[in-house]
Amino acid sequence: MKLTLTLPEEFSYEHSLQFLKRSPKELLHTLEGNSVYKAIPIDNEIVLFSVSEKKNTLIIDFIKTKPSTSQQEKTKRFVTEWFDLETNLKPFYQLARKDELLKPLIKKYSGYRIVGQPDLFESLIWAVLGQQINLGFAYTLKQRFVEKFGDAIHWNGNAYHLFPSPEKVATLTDDDLLPLQFSRQKSKYTVGIAQVFAEGVVSKNQLMGLPLAEAKEKLMTIKVLATGQPIMPS
Repeated sequence: MKLTLTLPEEFSYEHSLQFLKRSPKELLHTLEGNSVYKAIPIDNEIVLFSVSEKKNTLIIDFIKTKPSTSQQEKTKRFVTEWFDLETNLKPFYQLARKDELLKPLIKKYSGYRIVGQPDLFESLIWAVLGQQINLGFAYTLKQRFVEKFGDAIHWNGNAYHLFPSPEKVATLTDDDLLPLQFSRQKSKYTVGIAQVFAEGVVSKNQLMGLPLAEAKEKLMTIKVLATGQPIMPS
């Protein structure tokens, strides 16, 4: 079964693929030619799909399963966020064309968008994993973490990995994470974030329904964010 997403005028699938190829240690998506394969949990099932481009559309092709209407809609929403399809780049381009520094960049990287992480829990843990280390080692930690504690679905001889769930990570201890070369601080923050997600204290849906100030206050219940320490991978 296939779904299509109409692409905005200012979109480059090629630039998105280049970003997705940036580390051979990335387990959460697989590239084969011009297609990206990914598995995500939706409605208590693992949904495996591929994304490709054809005639100004993204094609979502479901593999192994016939998704429900709910799963179809949630997959479309995921891919839309993943490839940043709803950001309006026109005002930025209008401004950049008048700037001597930006003008050559928008020509070189026309249609480049921020490939995102629609899963808020994954995004926060990824930030913690990259704290005060280089990007290469951050990917090594992520690879070990996903292989050890994440689920996977198998198809056509390949394994498609999922990020570990908050419920699983919330039960871990230093004894589980330090052997993967997590620092004690990373271990503490990783489990702490997982616990507030597993307990329902924080969720993406909750935050999206709040005014900005209230959403920020809610996020401050997560200690690693409240400390104000730099946590993004370099």
